[in-house]
Amino acid sequence: AQIGGEKRLVGLARWVRGTTLAAQLGGKSISKQDRANWFKEIGQLLAVLHNHASRWQLPTGFTRHSLDEFGLMGNDPFWGRFWESPELSSREQNFLFDLKEQLFVQLSMLPHDAQNFSLIHADLHPANVVKHASGLHIIDFDDAGFGWHVYDFAVALLHFEEDADFVLLRDALFEGYSHLRQLPHNLEPTLRLFFLVRVLAHIGWLASRPDVNVHGQTKYDMQFVNERATSILEHFISSKR
Repeated sequence: AQIGGEKRLVGLARWVRGTTLAAQLGGKSISKQDRANWFKEIGQLLAVLHNHASRWQLPTGFTRHSLDEFGLMGNDPFWGRFWESPELSSREQNFLFDLKEQLFVQLSMLPHDAQNFSLIHADLHPANVVKHASGLHIIDFDDAGFGWHVYDFAVALLHFEEDADFVLLRDALFEGYSHLRQLPHNLEPTLRLFFLVRVLAHIGWLASRPDVNVHGQTKYDMQFVNERATSILEHFISSKR
């Protein structure tokens, strides 16, 4: 396909007719119960995905990137060296480098077993979920790799972290998931930790795509980091004691 003067390769397994969940959630007539039901279904879809991935016997020669402590907070993370973003001041760059080092240590201590870590979608925000006649359908698996299951929760919920219905949506997702798969241990502090990880990864993603960073998103991300990073880390570390 020719998009913006560039040749892009597109993979299509099956055409799904519908609209993105992001567009649906923005509708003024959508009730709280509808929103909760959709997030419950997202939880169910994630449980099915994680159940399959954690039991799957990898084919010989199968490779995929890893979103472990190295892939997220190593020297060359998958979404880029966020602490070197040209949108940051030197003070901010130093702060993010120190934060990266602290997060690397905390992530390295998380369980890497199949109950907690396997192939994940890694980009399951509402714009990558299609609402169609019979329910919800997940699209856009290009970022999928080996990672912690909680990362998928964080991506699905981060956009709504300041929403008045956040607790309702979070609990609905957890409820849907728990019907089909056991929820991870120490979930709430770990979810908050991965909110922070996701925001930092987004800064790196934006740094390599200046054409889409026209609305000051890096500054918004840094506001989150400046206001939340210390408390998120302290809460997570204390929750393990």
